Amino acid sequence: MIRLSAQERIRIRTNRFYVYAYLNPDGSPYYIGKGTGRRAAAMHTADAKVPADPSLILTLANGLDEETAHFLEGRLIAQYGRMAAGTGTLLNVRPGRPAATGVRFASTSKLKSAIAHTGEQPQAIPVILGYCRISTDGEDQDNAFQAQVDRLASAGCDQIISERESGRKADREGLAEVMALVTSGKVKELVVTRIDRLGRDAAQTDTLLALCDLQQVRIRALDGGVIETASPQGFLLARVMTTMAEVESRMLSQRLRRNFDVYRAQGRHLRRRLPFGYDRGDGTKLVPHSENFTLALRVLDELREKGSFTRVAYSLPSWCPWTPAANSLQAWFCNPVIRGHIGHNLDKSSGKGWNQRWGEIYYDQHPPLISEGDWQELAAVLKRPRNNFKSTEVQYGLSGLMRCASCGHRLQRNSSAGVAWWRCRHRLCTSRGGAREDRILPIVVDACVAEAKRLAAALAAPPSDDPALTGMLQELEQMEKIAARNPGNRAMAAAVAEQRQQIERLRRTEQPAIDPAAYQALQDPHFFAGATAEEQRVMFQAVLRSVSVGPGGHPIEPQPRS
Repeated sequence: MIRLSAQERIRIRTNRFYVYAYLNPDGSPYYIGKGTGRRAAAMHTADAKVPADPSLILTLANGLDEETAHFLEGRLIAQYGRMAAGTGTLLNVRPGRPAATGVRFASTSKLKSAIAHTGEQPQAIPVILGYCRISTDGEDQDNAFQAQVDRLASAGCDQIISERESGRKADREGLAEVMALVTSGKVKELVVTRIDRLGRDAAQTDTLLALCDLQQVRIRALDGGVIETASPQGFLLARVMTTMAEVESRMLSQRLRRNFDVYRAQGRHLRRRLPFGYDRGDGTKLVPHSENFTLALRVLDELREKGSFTRVAYSLPSWCPWTPAANSLQAWFCNPVIRGHIGHNLDKSSGKGWNQRWGEIYYDQHPPLISEGDWQELAAVLKRPRNNFKSTEVQYGLSGLMRCASCGHRLQRNSSAGVAWWRCRHRLCTSRGGAREDRILPIVVDACVAEAKRLAAALAAPPSDDPALTGMLQELEQMEKIAARNPGNRAMAAAVAEQRQQIERLRRTEQPAIDPAAYQALQDPHFFAGATAEEQRVMFQAVLRSVSVGPGGHPIEPQPRS
């Protein structure tokens, strides 16, 4: 017999539960329960009595663990209803305790039909079961899927279970259905095209092989012959095949990750769906679409004119073939791709709106629809709340920045005797922050000037190499030495050139292109004083995250974004 681990032996010893039903003479069930040993023949004084005729005791499923037995018992009780709850005819006092599990019994319909019949318990005839699986969608995969089904049908399978799931996924519904049928003793042979169709997880596949050996179910691979685990040689061969299937899957995942890293460094667009206004060019680079690029520019003009995603989304169907909803239009506008950048590894929890966070952004990879500066100005307009009953013009440069240091809510502005104040008006705040505007504004301007000087110094300093870039430089040095010793090796010369290009791309994507003259202007305090309220607000929000004000104006702390 197969050698089982201690964990597998414990699991097999616990698979001793079964689910049973007591039937009326007309074949309808009046009690459903679960248990072990002679539980079905015992007296149930609390709920129901055992039928005098043993043929009216029907075993629905056996070889189950306690959790699965609880699940099936509760499912059948809920299906037929309890007399105590007024939902059915069962004499069960309790509704059962369904387990929190993802097990799916494909044979429930067969159990239901078995309960409907009278007489002796029906005996299932073991069948030849076929199982086929593919991992992804696509025309090629569809052809491979149909080829598996045809081969299994030609091999004499009475029933074929198929699914589209990754072999590394543990909770596959199709595989759970196979294991349930094998456990119930309804399968005499399990047929697959290859052993890796059972899964790419060696531990999970070994568990299925042990279960089939325990239930005396033969496993046959059309491309590998019969898989037997009873002998030591067969056990070793089965373990080798399942381990190699998992190793192959892991190697494929590793190659794909490495290729994606190279493609990202090359500025390729890796998503299937192209952003509106662009087409796919050579090397999967984004290029302007022959027709939609002009329409995308008009969409941006409409956003400038109307200042609202909702209004533009309503007007698009009248002139544009692209008709997104307002939230989809906002996601398109916030995507760095329209500014000429490529973003990768989006944090899905951040959403697709203003708060989206990207793991990597590669700058200046294709022609932009809008420059970075114009996008910032338009974003400030679109973020402004719309109000149809009063003007939405920006009146104060500090609007949206002021926060109470005690409760964190926004401060409100008011004037008293010609003096402007920012105060917290929140009803639950016990230490309301506030200060005069003429005290806050110089501190905010000084913080912006200091941040501008810091950024200007960072631009002037030589860029520091990150660990990834340092490693690539070391690899380049070694490759150059090898190429110097082999001057006639064209493959090595091409590899050196490619490595140099990747290093240049990585250096170019370390930080966005920033205009030093802009930061030079920001270092002048008079530059802020001469700006309009709207210009002040745009500049303040570009540099500062918020301004925290304590009670009585102590302290006043600007919070930089960087």
